[in-house]
Formats: sequence, structure tokens, C-alpha cells
Amino acid sequence: NYNTWVCGAADTGTTTNMVAFKQNQYGTRLWTVNYNGNANGNDSAVAISSLPNNLTAVCGRTKELINGLSRDVITTMVIDSGTVLWMMQYAGDSTGAVPTAMTTDADGNIYITGYISTMGSGKNAVLLVYDITGNLIYADEYAGSYFGDDIFTDVYVDALRYIYVTGSASSAAGNNDY
Repeated sequence: NYNTWVCGAADTGTTTNMVAFKQNQYGTRLWTVNYNGNANGNDSAVAISSLPNNLTAVCGRTKELINGLSRDVITTMVIDSGTVLWMMQYAGDSTGAVPTAMTTDADGNIYITGYISTMGSGKNAVLLVYDITGNLIYADEYAGSYFGDDIFTDVYVDALRYIYVTGSASSAAGNNDY
């Protein structure tokens, strides 16, 4: 059994929607999920992963109207055979949030890295952890010592559930450190 899971953006003519699908070894599409943020902007999935019990996790960047303003939001979904079981969105307390990577563990916990855009002081790195039922277990922002762009770009979880993140942080000299 060789299934393939694909995620990305689907062109709607004027914008893009977040899309994920699963197909079998013969290329027959088994299910497709599209999501258009309520701000009707460009939305795109950045990562997809299989979970226990034949579930699928998808993470993406969507445009959502929050208090009348269009903001970037980290949107996470868990899908069962094409049906969205839950969807969570994270914008932080800022002007928006963008995912860069996602991984999962054997229990179905979902680990997402990215950044939050802050007003006037660059970006803060962010790590989010959801359980398989959609509860936000952990949300942590990293703001380096200099008010620049701090971005987590990837995440890995080992068998003992130690979380490793990579990325960059701005230094006072205007350079990026890792």
C-alpha cells in the first residue's frame, strides 16, 4: 500500500487556497480538503504528516479577518478520510503568525515552528504543540536580545520527546545568528 499525501496551494483565479489531498498508488485521489481563509487572501499549506488511526495533520498559512484586519494565521487541521475533525488557528498577540515547519510524534502530537510578526520590532520565533484532539499544549515565543527577525525554520522530536528547533536570531550588529 503506497499512498501519497500532498499539500500546498490551489489557484482559484485571483487568490490561492490551502489544499491537501491523499492519493493511492495508482494516482486515484482518495480525498481532498481545501480551505479559504475568511479574509479571502492567499492561503497555502506548508506541511502534512500522517498520524495514528489513519488521521492526517496539515499546517498552513491563511489570511483571516481578526477585529476587521487581515492577518496571517497559522492554521492547523486534523483530517480523517477527507473530513476535517478539528481546525485551530494561531495568530499570537501580534500582527500575524506564519508557519515554517511541522512534525508529529507517535502519539499524534503536532509540533509547529514559525514566527510572529510584531509591530515595529521585527519577528519573534514561535513553537506550538497541539495534541491529537486539538488542545494547545504549548506555545512559546522567542525574542532575541536585539529587536530584529527571530525565526524558527524547522523542528524535530526524538523518541524521548525532546524538541529540537533550528532557525536564526538577529544580533545587535544586524547579522543573523543561529
